[in-house]
Amino acid sequence: MAKTMKKHNALIKSSGLLALMNKAGIERVSEEALSAFEETIEGNVRAALPAMKEEMFVQGRKTLKAEDVKAVLEKKEKSWEV
Repeated sequence: MAKTMKKHNALIKSSGLLALMNKAGIERVSEEALSAFEETIEGNVRAALPAMKEEMFVQGRKTLKAEDVKAVLEKKEKSWEV
């Protein structure tokens, strides 16, 4: 499958996602499933970015820090549960 995969402009490389899926016990993944997964991840990241920016400014910083990311993701985690 790796040879026939289309190149996507994704935040996370397809090979990295495939490796994570393999570790989770998913041996075979269609291109459509991989593309849908990439789009979902990218959508979730794009949805979280404004909240991260807001958290950063609420804390009075111009630099995004790990604590800002963790705070936002903890809030958003519930809405992403499958």
